[in-house]
Amino acid sequence: MLLTEFHYLYGNKAWDHAANKKFKQLCLEHHVRRGLLVADNNPWLMRRIVEMEFEAAVSMNDDISELNKAIDYILRAKEATPFVSSHLRASLSAARKRADTLSSREWEVVYLVAQGYSISEIAARKSRALSTVATQKHNAMKKLNVSNNSELIKYIHTAGMLK
Repeated sequence: MLLTEFHYLYGNKAWDHAANKKFKQLCLEHHVRRGLLVADNNPWLMRRIVEMEFEAAVSMNDDISELNKAIDYILRAKEATPFVSSHLRASLSAARKRADTLSSREWEVVYLVAQGYSISEIAARKSRALSTVATQKHNAMKKLNVSNNSELIKYIHTAGMLK
């Protein structure tokens, strides 16, 4: 059994989809089951965590009983369905609800920000007032629970919006 912390993997610049796939394959070949501890429950990370397909994922905000359940699941379960702690399930659900509530114009602004356009460029391009575009971006960021452009862009890439 291997237990690791999410930010160690995610913060590693060499860790990408291909590295995760190779890591998963090596673990399968050597019968190593993987557990993931998640310190940061920011909603934009939740999708990435699910995509990594660890056998178990537990938030550091869960109580110890969830960690015990995850370890027990890793050691005993033969199922392909991963164990996701109660706190992470709640975070995933909340993230889906927030993302689903973005208006089409908010998504449009967020998408253009991720492509490198400034608020003034977006306003000119979409024939909207600068204050309108700024408000749409602010509202989107609030709904997505991100606090700056860097987190917003990371969320967009994690959500696969730029593919």
